[in-house]
Amino acid sequence: MTTLHGLPTKPQLTADTFYRYADSLLKGWSLVDEGHSVLGRPLRCYHRGTGGIKVLIWTQMHGNESSASYSILDLLHHWENNPSEAGNTFRTVSLYIIPILNPDGAESFSRYNALGIDINRDARTAVSPEAKFLLDCVKKIEPHWAFNMHDQRSIFSVGESGMPATISLLAPAFSPDYFGIIHHRERAISLIGCVVSKWTPNALRETARFSDAFYPLAMGDYFQEMGIATILVETGGCVINRDTGRLRTTNFLLQALHCICHPNTRDLAHSGKYYYALQENKDALRDVKLLNCKVGNFVLDFAFQLQFVPNKDAFLLVFDSAGKLNHLKGYWELDMKNETSVSLSEIQFQIGTVIEKLPLVWKNAIQNNHTELWNSLA
Repeated sequence: MTTLHGLPTKPQLTADTFYRYADSLLKGWSLVDEGHSVLGRPLRCYHRGTGGIKVLIWTQMHGNESSASYSILDLLHHWENNPSEAGNTFRTVSLYIIPILNPDGAESFSRYNALGIDINRDARTAVSPEAKFLLDCVKKIEPHWAFNMHDQRSIFSVGESGMPATISLLAPAFSPDYFGIIHHRERAISLIGCVVSKWTPNALRETARFSDAFYPLAMGDYFQEMGIATILVETGGCVINRDTGRLRTTNFLLQALHCICHPNTRDLAHSGKYYYALQENKDALRDVKLLNCKVGNFVLDFAFQLQFVPNKDAFLLVFDSAGKLNHLKGYWELDMKNETSVSLSEIQFQIGTVIEKLPLVWKNAIQNNHTELWNSLA
């Protein structure tokens, strides 16, 4: 699987940019439903295939979570270049895709829609036009499978390993009070297990199971309760470059569709164990970690997160924590033990706020040792 040439994975992907690349790739698809966002941007559901198994994928329910939309472009590109494989897939499956469900949020690089609503918490009431569009599509399509695509924060690692969770997978849970049929969740578990059972050890080192806490207002949990075998896919990893997570997500979708088209009863019967063998993702990573910083008479570690600024296409450092941070690892780590001390007045940071001015010695150390990080900062 190769990614779409000329379109690097960036944090922001607007609907205009998506369709500029996607329009030619969607020529063999039919537009089966159309709606509008709060601000009037188009919501579209595309369909291809004549098979009896109906699969629905939607992306960017949260506007600032773009990786899966890139993966959809990669899938379309792959099928265009592999027509025989595409023909086999679409004779078995009827695939429905809703790209960028939250185009207003994508434009403003926001999790929320233009009304400030988290669409993924609007499953029961459908106050937002975006949630209503998705729910209407589900009612019309009556899918057998649903793939709920998201990005997860870069803080998540595979268990406590400190390895980035470049992809986390989940068959969403039921309410503790739910006593309905549960075999569709078991099918989702088996499908995830079937795919990851064929992954290399290197890929599995960066694959986690997302927390299965029940969210009664969330779309995936609601669809699972409706009897649709639903899978949550969370692309993760480094925020500056999510190419690895994007490629892993693309491959997961491609392989999941293959397993749906060519079910092996024996594989599926034993694949649940591979799902449960995945470690749950844990909050054990930070974007930047400076170790052994001398501050007056103290020696401390400092951790920072990166915040994307769309109009600058760059990142800001946000202060996360300080102390002896042995429980955290960083995508970029730098041991400052040989650097000179800074004064307490130089590090008057507030947790969760943007760093306006780093101590010069820290700034120089980052510039000299982590070029990719330095070049990404605003």
